[in-house]
Amino acid sequence: MESEELNRVKGGLARLIVGVTGPPGSGKTTLAQRAAELLSRDGIPVGGFVTREVRRGAARIGFDIVELGLGRVTPLARVEAHGGPRIGRYVVYLENLERALSDTVDRSLEAGDVVVIDEVGPMELLSDGFRSRVRRVLSEAQRALLTFHYHSKDPLVTAVREGVGELIVVRRGEAMRAAERVAALLGKAR
Repeated sequence: MESEELNRVKGGLARLIVGVTGPPGSGKTTLAQRAAELLSRDGIPVGGFVTREVRRGAARIGFDIVELGLGRVTPLARVEAHGGPRIGRYVVYLENLERALSDTVDRSLEAGDVVVIDEVGPMELLSDGFRSRVRRVLSEAQRALLTFHYHSKDPLVTAVREGVGELIVVRRGEAMRAAERVAALLGKAR
């Protein structure tokens, strides 16, 4: 029987897929963004995206996709929008998600960069293209970081939870420290 370390080796490079989960507001996005910054600072190419809240005053009005490496910010969902699929009170802009996937995730997979997907959540899971990219990241990426909902029962989230080499449960106030750990893990897996 092969050791776990040998099972992680692919093409001469150690593979590592890190999963990050936690309750809402625990800092999953903060962790993903900070880990990407730390890796980039160390000269490690990072691609993919994070989603961030958009607020008007104290009210959350939507979410944006922030494409890592490109710096492009596009709307993922808005409360005041019409048309398109809905998750709760939000209309989801699937075409923007699809563009981010092709511009960042596909490119990063092909280049062998660290791939960040924040998050494997209900809005993103509306997209068949997103689902196929997540499966591709799980099977092909050398190094990746995926965040996902803590209690999700979606079969793809279950596959992510079971397919990661390292699972980190982040709690409120721990995101920055955990980001350093994630960056160190992904930085070593090369």
